[in-house]
Amino acid sequence: MSMNLKQKELSHHLFARLKQRFPEVRFAGIEENPNDPDTIWVNMVTPQKDDRYLAFVKFSSKLSSDILDNFGYHIMSVSAAPREVRQSRKGGSASQKRAIMQSRKHALSR
Repeated sequence: MSMNLKQKELSHHLFARLKQRFPEVRFAGIEENPNDPDTIWVNMVTPQKDDRYLAFVKFSSKLSSDILDNFGYHIMSVSAAPREVRQSRKGGSASQKRAIMQSRKHALSR
């Protein structure tokens, strides 16, 4: 499934709301979950301090739930390592992108 205009709009809105409350977050891209094309990932570098990160997760979860309830789209924030952000901006090699996806799949399976 390819992302439609509304999904892109809601993904950017999710990031903007998170950035407003957590100015330290950085955008890293938007992509479909490779295991579930109905889920959109908004990749970002998240707060590093534990208390800020927990508040971020709670707020992000609420926003994602609101989007799902109001629009029917599963759009969620996904933490990206700062190195991943640099690679995604440069384009990165296919093997680097596969390694990133494997590490995310491993993290999600825990």
